[in-house]
Amino acid sequence: MPGIKFNPAQPNTYWDVKVKSEIANTGLSTESELAFSYFDPDARDGFGDAEDRSMKLGVSGSQGPFKYGTRYRAVGKDFLARTHKEDKNLDKDQDQWEVWSSWWSGRFGIRAAAVTKQNNLDDEPDEPRIREQFAQTTLTYQWSDWPNIGYSFSYGNGTNETTYEPDGYRPIKGPMQSLDSSLYYSSDSWYASINSYRIDTEDNISNRGYELTGHSVSASYYPSANFNISPFVGIDGASYDEDNSRSQNRSLSVSLRRAFPKRRTALKGQISYYDGRNDTWGLDYDGVYADAGMTWTWDKDKPNNRRLGLYVTYNRYRDRIYDGGDVDDVTAWIVFRHGQKRRSWSDRSDLNRYFDPYSD
Repeated sequence: MPGIKFNPAQPNTYWDVKVKSEIANTGLSTESELAFSYFDPDARDGFGDAEDRSMKLGVSGSQGPFKYGTRYRAVGKDFLARTHKEDKNLDKDQDQWEVWSSWWSGRFGIRAAAVTKQNNLDDEPDEPRIREQFAQTTLTYQWSDWPNIGYSFSYGNGTNETTYEPDGYRPIKGPMQSLDSSLYYSSDSWYASINSYRIDTEDNISNRGYELTGHSVSASYYPSANFNISPFVGIDGASYDEDNSRSQNRSLSVSLRRAFPKRRTALKGQISYYDGRNDTWGLDYDGVYADAGMTWTWDKDKPNNRRLGLYVTYNRYRDRIYDGGDVDDVTAWIVFRHGQKRRSWSDRSDLNRYFDPYSD
């Protein structure tokens, strides 16, 4: 039975259409989605341009414990999802085609996939286009059904190469390998995960490559639908054969949300610390970013259209090597919504076109 879902979630800012169907007596189902976001950092384009578009097409099927499918996904570089959780999980300015199959028995599962990725969807003349083709196998073991505790390990092997190089950019072509692991826990009020990854590449043209590594711990505590707090700790590194350099980046953040349904008020905020270093490149910096906001809805029957919000952000950046690179920036703005129009007053009014971190 085919189904169509139209979702004008944020009038004049977001639009999507989803179509799902099942093919009778085959075990196959199809899914497609086309979405556009309007407010983005590039004021030159308009609603419906490729930079603001997300497209997904997929077919899947199952036979007992065995599942299989294929999926195509393309996301423009300026596309903004309806929520931050969705948005941060998107691979932007990239299209991906995947053929996959999985099998699950008891507490053990295995998934195999063949993937092709390519970036620079908008054919920017000053950016390279890199294509990755690889096969990936993921093993998962689940210790308990509830609370859900499990471990997954993935291995990928393939190639990456540039299919377009702007002036001054060296071509790349060579093998790549990736390792990913995750230990996770979820229950009625908790979610936590420990993640690690490693990517090794070689360049057959220059006989040089690079290695990327990362480790992170994240959690979320949500005792009710009206409160959650989410801490995060991460460290990433990169080693480059070309100049024998190594970069390291660390980050620490905490986000908080509290809603008061009876008062039709919501509070949100986050604070994060980050730093980075590469002695060969002359990089050594740290910074703090924080934002906080409060929204009040005066019409409970139309919460998305009649809302008043007060938001404040603070950004501090310190360059430990060069003078004159420090930044201290405080921004405050008010967003007033009535009907399908948004009116705002801000010392940086352009920010309101594309950044509303507190709209769910």
